[in-house]
Formats: sequence, C-alpha cells, structure tokens
Amino acid sequence: MRIRLYLLLLLLSFGFSKVQSQSIQEVTGRWYSSNGTNELQLLLSEKYALYKADFWDVVEFSNGKLRLRNQEGETELSLRKNGNRGVLTANRVSLPVQNYKSTNISSREVGKTDVSKDFFKKDQVVLQGIVIPKDTMPLTISIIYNHAFSEGQKKFVEEVDSGGKFKIIYPLEYPQSVMVSVGDAFFYYFSTPGAKQAMVIDEASFKGSWTTAKKLDFMGDLAAENEEFRLLHPEYMKIRNYEENDSLQKTLDSDAYLEYRLQLWQSHHRFYESYFDSIPTSSFIKDYSLRDVRTYAADDLRRYIWMHNLGKNGGRIEAVDVSDEYLDKVVSLMPDEIGDLMTDNYANLTREFTMAAMPKEYKAIHDRSLKYVYEFLSNQSLSEENRGIINEWKEKERSRKNTFGNLSFKGDIKPIFESYKEDILDIQRKVRWDHLISKIAGLSTVQRSSIVATYVNMNFTTKGLQVPDYIQAKLGGLNLVPSVLESIEQSIADFEILKNARFVEGVEIAESSDNILRELKEKYKGKVVYIDVWATWCGPCIGEFSNMKRIKESKIKDVVYVYLCAQSTKKSFDIMVKKHELVGDNYFLNEEQYQKLDKEVGITGFPTYLVITKDGKLVREGIKRPSAGEGLVRQLQEFSSRK
Repeated sequence: MRIRLYLLLLLLSFGFSKVQSQSIQEVTGRWYSSNGTNELQLLLSEKYALYKADFWDVVEFSNGKLRLRNQEGETELSLRKNGNRGVLTANRVSLPVQNYKSTNISSREVGKTDVSKDFFKKDQVVLQGIVIPKDTMPLTISIIYNHAFSEGQKKFVEEVDSGGKFKIIYPLEYPQSVMVSVGDAFFYYFSTPGAKQAMVIDEASFKGSWTTAKKLDFMGDLAAENEEFRLLHPEYMKIRNYEENDSLQKTLDSDAYLEYRLQLWQSHHRFYESYFDSIPTSSFIKDYSLRDVRTYAADDLRRYIWMHNLGKNGGRIEAVDVSDEYLDKVVSLMPDEIGDLMTDNYANLTREFTMAAMPKEYKAIHDRSLKYVYEFLSNQSLSEENRGIINEWKEKERSRKNTFGNLSFKGDIKPIFESYKEDILDIQRKVRWDHLISKIAGLSTVQRSSIVATYVNMNFTTKGLQVPDYIQAKLGGLNLVPSVLESIEQSIADFEILKNARFVEGVEIAESSDNILRELKEKYKGKVVYIDVWATWCGPCIGEFSNMKRIKESKIKDVVYVYLCAQSTKKSFDIMVKKHELVGDNYFLNEEQYQKLDKEVGITGFPTYLVITKDGKLVREGIKRPSAGEGLVRQLQEFSSRK
C-alpha cells in the first residue's frame, strides 16, 4: 500500500514538474469543474481574470502561482496544469479542473442550491461577464424579468465595453428566471436575491434554432443549475408545440381548446419526468420545470379569452366568453404555492385576472356602473333640463354595445360629467374593485396576493392616484401573504410622502454634471467628502441611513456627506430622500451619468462608499459603512486631520 502511494505521489510530482517553466500563456483560457457540473471556475487571460464571479487584474504569474487584484483587494491562486486537466488551489482548498466541458452528463454532480429559505429576501444581483461578438461588438446588454406584484416588466440596461466585458446590477425580490438580451443572444437564466453571478456569452451560437444548445458558461451562484437548464431547455423546445398551440388557440372552440391544452400540458409533464429519470438533475431545475409547464398551460387558457379572435377583424381585440367550468379548470392549475412565482408565466397569468376580459364581465361592470352613477347624479341638485339629459343618457347607455365596461359621456351629458368627474370616476373604479374581489374570492392566498398587489399597482400607484380608503380598509381582511401586504402598504405610505412634497430642513436636491466626482472635488475644496452610492430598491442601502444619522451627530470637522442615487426612478428617489431625511447633497444619476461613474470607480454593488480627500484624491478601497459606527468616525477623523 505504501509503495503504491509513493508511486502515485511520484507520478503526480512528475506530471506537474513542468509548472515552474510554464508561462501564463500556457494556462490562459477557461477552466471548468471536472465533476460534470461544468461550472466555470476561472477564465484567465494575460491581463485579467474572471474568478469568483468578479473581474480581476492579473498582477503576477510565477511558478504556477497567480496574484490577482481588483477594487476589493488582492487574492492568490495556484493553478497546476497537466495536459487538459489541472488543480486550482485557493485558501488551501484544491479543486480539480479541466479546460473543456464534460460531454458525458449521465453521471454529473448536480446543483445543491435551496432557494426556499428567505424566499422574499429583496436584494440586488450583481451579474458580470464577457460577450464574444459574432461580428461587431453589441452596444448594450439588457436584463428583463416579470414581477408578480406590479404592472409590466422590469428592465435594466448597461453597456458592453470594447473588450466584451459587462457588469449589470439589478434588484430582485424573489428567485426567478430572468431574460438576458445582448446582440442576437436572447436567453433565460436563473437568479436569486443577493446572487453574485458571471457568464460568458458566445453571440454567434444563437444563430441556430431554439432546439440547439447555446454556448454559455456560468460562474457563481446557481451556476450548476443554469448549466443544467442550458442543456435541458433545447430538448424541451423540441416538444413544446408552440406553433400548433398558437394555431389551435385561434381555431378551436373553448371546450375543444381546453381539452387540447390540458393534454399538451400532460405531454410536457411526461417529457420532464422521463428526462429526470435518465439524467441527473438538481431539485431546483426539476421543481421549476414542472411548475413552469403548469403555469404555462394556465396562462394559455386564460389568454384564449382575448387571443381567440385576434387578427380576425382588422386586428381588433374581440374577447370571447368561456364557461365557469373552463375558468375553474384554470384555477385548479394554480395551487397555493409560492414557488410558482419563479416561473416565466406566473406574472402574466395573474395580470390576466386583474383585468375584465370577457364580454359578460364587461356587461356586468358597465350595467353596475350605470346604476350607481345614475343614482349619484339623480341625488344632485340639478335643473329639470339636466335631469332630462341624464335620463336620456341612461337609456342610451342601456342599449350601447361594445362598452368594454366603460360609460360614455359624449354629447349633452358631457358638461354634467365634467362637473362631477372625480366622483364619477371613483364610482367606476369602485365597481371594478368590487368585481375583482368577487372574482378572486375562491382563489388561494398566493394567487389572491399577487392579483391584488398587481391591481393596486396598475390602477393607482403607477398612475399617481391615491389608493382609495375602501381598498385600504379591505386589504387587511383579504388574508394576503404578509410580505406582499407589507409591500402594498409601503407603496401607499410612499405615495403620501410624495403627495405632501415637503423636504426636511437641510436637504438639497442637486442636478449632477457629466463628471460628478470632479464637480464634488471642486465644490468642496479643502473638505473631506464622504460619498454614499445607493439605489432606492437596495435594502442594505436603506438600512444604513439610520446609522448615518449617528455618524453626522459626531460633527466631524471638515467632513461633508453626499448621496448619489443610481439605477432608480426619479419618483422613488424623491420619496426616499424625504422619507429618510437624507441631509446633505443628494444627486440623482441618470443611466448615462451612472455608467460614467461606474467606469471611473468600478461599482461592485450597492451600497458603495467613497471618500474624496482634502487634496482631491479619490479613495475607493477600505472605506467603512455607517454601521461601522466609531470605526467610521475614526476613519473620517483621520482623513480630516490630514493637511
């Protein structure tokens, strides 16, 4: 046994004996885990490295040892190469690696990520990587994803530099699939709040169909799961039957389409079960995939209502009625499970419920609105002539077709409408709210929460309208998911702050220039400038604001405080400045201004803290957060004491 061990060590020693003579050119390239997960562990060039989902400058390579540096500091690695394989060592932990992807996945290790804990974490994602362009360099990379509690999609855009490198930071409230678009590359990947991730995108590989695997590498959080999905998704697309489904959605009657679509769902489900029996797959990908085909089926069945006649009559949307049994089947595909929020179609599905779509729904809403508006106008002090006008209007409205649930106030009724416009609109909004509540009465807690949050967002907060008292009074009794209810109540509170439009004493809102750091250097000559780079959606940023108040109470000589808000909306910025009493200079950076700051500083996430010294030099590394308390006070006092 000892002889065998000795011979093995001798062979290993011989195999890696060339390491001292290796140049960095011999070890450059991509190095993957050799356990079959194909996680990218290191991408190395002569000038930079992609490691731990971050970019690093190559400082030195000698005797197989690699020294890297970025804004956060330095790290050392050891890379011993033997042919196409090697050993990557960091912090005394060694990992077998190889410079090619494993093609045999029948025995691969699978991802172990568990996203169920702290599902509604609300944090940022830092995504970095490289685009290999097919010809000319793409200018931007976009992150697009659905949000289950608000209107529309979220979208974040950043530049890809001339070397193909990119960095994008975006907020996420729960784990989900996220769309990436850059040049011709268009794909989904998985992320989770607080994730630090990296990827390499080969744009030319996206020229083929959806049924071919694209050339993508993943590093960091959920890397193994994303690699599993990269290989699985093209196989699913082969049996998805998208074109057939789209055609039958427009030709079959509702009962026939219901039968077809349920059978298609079962076919998709069987495909996944068979795949999972034959190829090792993480529990995350299994869970997501089975949920996704179910919510996809439910979404298609709801979309049938307005898609069936689409394009048949000049492109107009002419919705159709479906039976209660049909709708009950859709609801049965929506169990009370938070995990459904991760899927591609869940947000679209719940938005379908927020809107009245069927003709019978429109008629019910119109008739009820007509009843209540007529009663309201009849109780006003009107002339006999005007009473005659509203009676005539009522009869016309009773027989009007294609109302889409709305009342018409054209002709003689218009001046009366204008006199009571806000009251009439509020009555109509109340009728639609009551209709929604009756429609979702039998839905589960998760479904009801998503629908109510989306409805409030679509119809009030995004339109700058105050959420009516009758809705606020109802929220507590709807048994919503606590974190969702808290989010709705927070949006209502934020509206009140913005509506009052008052600034606390000492807060100054400034317009930023092209180079904000240069402006601050000139404005505060001879001062120490403590800079907080934050975003309105960043929980850790907001958590530090209360700590900053205590730092300011120390009244450190010659220190001023500046807040730079980025990657946010102006409306949210205005709210947060007032809400958290951010005394000091507050700058709102638009997309272009933030990108210039990022290029100069290298923002690695929010919050980021910087200092401009008295002699006008920028300090990026080692600046403490406000929560450091006395540690930050001493640091600022030390900067202040310098001449």
